[in-house]
Amino acid sequence: MMPSVCFGSSVDKTFSAVNGIVSLSEATDIADNYTVTVQVNDTTMGYVTGAGVYDNGDTVTLRAYANAHCEFVGFNGANDNVDSVSFVVTNDTTITATFIHRFLDLFTTVTNGTVTVDIEGNPGDVQVQPMQVEYNDSITLTVTPDSHHHLVYWVVNTYRFDTIVNSIFVLDSTWIASTYVDIDGIEHEVWDSVYHYDEEVIINRVNVESGNYQDNPLGMRITNHTEVHAECIMDYYNVTVEGDYVYVYGDGPYHYGDSVTLRATGLEFHHFVAWLNADGDTLSTQNPWSFRVEGDMTLYVATALDMMHLSVSASQGGSAYGSGDYEYGSPATITAVPNSGYNFIRWDDGNADSVRVVYLYENLHFHAIFSRLGIDDADMGDIQVYAAERTIVVKGAARKIISVFDAAGRQVVSTKADDDTVRLTMEEAGVYMVQVGDGRAYRVMLM
Repeated sequence: MMPSVCFGSSVDKTFSAVNGIVSLSEATDIADNYTVTVQVNDTTMGYVTGAGVYDNGDTVTLRAYANAHCEFVGFNGANDNVDSVSFVVTNDTTITATFIHRFLDLFTTVTNGTVTVDIEGNPGDVQVQPMQVEYNDSITLTVTPDSHHHLVYWVVNTYRFDTIVNSIFVLDSTWIASTYVDIDGIEHEVWDSVYHYDEEVIINRVNVESGNYQDNPLGMRITNHTEVHAECIMDYYNVTVEGDYVYVYGDGPYHYGDSVTLRATGLEFHHFVAWLNADGDTLSTQNPWSFRVEGDMTLYVATALDMMHLSVSASQGGSAYGSGDYEYGSPATITAVPNSGYNFIRWDDGNADSVRVVYLYENLHFHAIFSRLGIDDADMGDIQVYAAERTIVVKGAARKIISVFDAAGRQVVSTKADDDTVRLTMEEAGVYMVQVGDGRAYRVMLM
């Protein structure tokens, strides 16, 4: 027998002799199966079916499936988003599959201000809309209102797309616009696209979730397409007005820079005097008064009682004193003084007191009436009143009340005489009226 000779691992050629005859036989050594291995860059993002052991020559189909909020990029470094590949197995094969987190759209808008966005602690470019944010990224939004504005609220809208049906097939090349399709009596939104013959159309339901927030800055995690709007409005300032016996028109809340006109109307016989600040300083005496609002203001209205006019007059034979302007309701003293040889009879309202007090609730006028004295009337009895420089001397007035009035009718002295002679020294020269008891008044001139 001749020995066998091996020519190679894949094909063995063996020579043999049988009855002297040499023959050559070939034994083909080909592997029966091969292993297809798939390496996924991150198994939390997706998986691939189809890996395993296959017979030589089998056709293998690998299909990639992305997990929620992720997307498949490609096989073996490709970036074509083709999620399936088929090939014939002829040897052991290793395929790589790459997944990434799906980027989500973040839109930011603002009224009367600016918004900045930090993504995972890094400033984002708010000039690019929409911003691309990875799923579950942490973001912080900060609004800076325009001058004299403030944040009212954030409006956050998140959009989630749920696939609800895969059973619509296109029978011709068709454009499906963004509209709503009635399926089982429920309207669902269809996102615009072009579909071809016999192509399956996936209908998505759009779920919108909205929320209002007032935090600034505002933090959140992005798990869906998101719109964020910051609503800022102009600051309001309160113009408050306080005061007694006055009604004010025009106070209330105003925007910064608004023109305000205040008008004050006095009540119960009071009238407007001035607008004051909290320190009592006069801001204006105009009424109405206009100004522009630059902040909260508390104003005060100064008022005063209305002035009533009192006038007195006299007939021949004497004088009347006390004319002037007085605050509403205040007392005023009027005095009737007869000339020498005359006697005071009465006032024109019938009152016979030569010195009397009247109250001014309206403008008043009084007229004093005098008459010439007879012989009996000229007798002053035991009372004597005369001047000694700055001193008024009264004699014969023991145990009687002596009242002294100045030329304006104001009472300057009221005293009871303990002695028969009383001396009253005045600080100023001028004309004074002296009344002893309930008798008539005497006119005295001090030099």
